[in-house]
Amino acid sequence: MALSTLHGDRFRDFAFAAADLLVSTDANGRIVDTLNAGSAGFDRPFACARLDDGTLFVTEFQADRIAHLSPDGRVLGYSGDASGPGRLSGPQYITADADGFLYVSDVGFSRVVKYARDGSMLLSFGARNPTFDGLSLPTGVAVVGDVVYVADAALKAIFSFDRYGNYL
Repeated sequence: MALSTLHGDRFRDFAFAAADLLVSTDANGRIVDTLNAGSAGFDRPFACARLDDGTLFVTEFQADRIAHLSPDGRVLGYSGDASGPGRLSGPQYITADADGFLYVSDVGFSRVVKYARDGSMLLSFGARNPTFDGLSLPTGVAVVGDVVYVADAALKAIFSFDRYGNYL
């Protein structure tokens, strides 16, 4: 699985070679760096995003969480509560905006979850409301300027939201 992030330069393009290793490649596919996840490893890593301070966030689809790693690869913690509104169900894609806020497509709960750079949950959006029919299977997320774009595989559409989760 190949992944990429818009921020940073150490880990720009990724390929998960194993559950415990991140491999960074250049544009030609040459391995330029690796990051070992330690003895615990990752549980079905899906995507990652790197903030400007070097912090790396990896979505773990099977574990229903997001791993926070320091620039040198140490696990700093996890996002995704065991219950309540912070619980995740199959987090897939992740991206960061210019201010360091993270956005994760949470497929199982048909929503996008926004996190602060420390990994604390701020809000979720994509539910049905009077102006929006709701997300069904959000599989991709990207931020361009102040707009959050969400791809929905079931609805075969891309939806636009502001950074506060309001449908545009």
